[in-house]
Amino acid sequence: MKKIAYYLLFAVILSGCSTFHRMKSNKILANADMNSSSFYAVVPFEYISSLPVFEVSIQGENYRFIFDTGGYTVFSDELTNRLNGVKKASYIDVKDGNSTISRIDTYVLNKLEIGGITFSDVGFANIGFTESEWFKCLGLDGTIGPNIMKEAFWQFDSKTQLITFTDNKNKLDVVSSGIKVPIYTDNVFKPSVDLKIGNDTKRVGFDTGFNSFLKLIDKPESSVLKGYPSVVRLGNRSNAGNSVIYSDTRMIKVDSIKLNGLIFKDVITSVGDRFSSDLLGSKLFDYFRIMMDLSGGEMYLDEIEEDTLMQNSIESFGFGLDFRDGKVVIDYVYQPSTANKKGIKPGQLVLNINGQNFEYSSYCDFINNFKDIGGEAMEIELLIDNKPYLISLTKEKIL
Repeated sequence: MKKIAYYLLFAVILSGCSTFHRMKSNKILANADMNSSSFYAVVPFEYISSLPVFEVSIQGENYRFIFDTGGYTVFSDELTNRLNGVKKASYIDVKDGNSTISRIDTYVLNKLEIGGITFSDVGFANIGFTESEWFKCLGLDGTIGPNIMKEAFWQFDSKTQLITFTDNKNKLDVVSSGIKVPIYTDNVFKPSVDLKIGNDTKRVGFDTGFNSFLKLIDKPESSVLKGYPSVVRLGNRSNAGNSVIYSDTRMIKVDSIKLNGLIFKDVITSVGDRFSSDLLGSKLFDYFRIMMDLSGGEMYLDEIEEDTLMQNSIESFGFGLDFRDGKVVIDYVYQPSTANKKGIKPGQLVLNINGQNFEYSSYCDFINNFKDIGGEAMEIELLIDNKPYLISLTKEKIL
């Protein structure tokens, strides 16, 4: 009986420790201070895999970071180990976009600079995704999260590829020309917005670290997405947080989605039962100049050009490519599609396309140098059941 009591006491202590560290880490990851006033800074950014990337100065060196509203401020292992005077402060267990749970360590950095403006006592995390192959190939050092963003008003202009941030929002022209949209933040200032799909309203995270337009959780009991045209991506690769998974994902065309005063027509969204949250991603920058005020709970969207809204169809040969175990293989296959009907399946080895062989030294070599197949027709040779098969395809409208 005493042994059982000891086990119960031990379990309570562990639970208490976990709760303490979660609360401590959330406080750390929500913190960053700015002592400047009357500031106005402009920094260039670039798109890498549709993610906004810009330079951050730390201890006299410049590093490349993703502007990530949906995550934490995160430093890679290499950068964390290089910094002076940084020690682990706590830890927290988190779930990534593939619903994979991992333990991460949290730290405090005395200061960093963006565009010459100093942010101090910056909480950051060290998460394994920065060590993954797909992240390292992009040549990035981490992500800048909402703890830093809450300290200023941030304006993004994808046409000029400039980020402007200031403590006076009236200096930002999107405020006067754009449409105001309410945003809602959690305990670490990650923003969300309300989208109306049909007669239903869904609160979705606005995550600029998600390099697409929209993804939604597929719940069997939900009727929100029923009745819309759809296809399935069989075996789609998904990189999120600490994990890489291959799963089937539905692509659905929704005839109308409303964001406050904005209406998006024929929106193609990815839908999956493994997604951990509903997300609106960085592709929003393709269509709008955006000003974000996380502390004030609002953002402004100003359309870049009329009649540019949304990818409203998918035209494809019916499959995508990936690099696994040193070889080019079929990544995903649309179902239905001609490729699917002709027997193309995820994981099959690609021998050549239009007579061209593919040889890459690494995954980084593949994603940095592979070019999409052009034209309207192609011949792909695959290894199926240890035999070469030549399949002819033409580009088609999938959805």
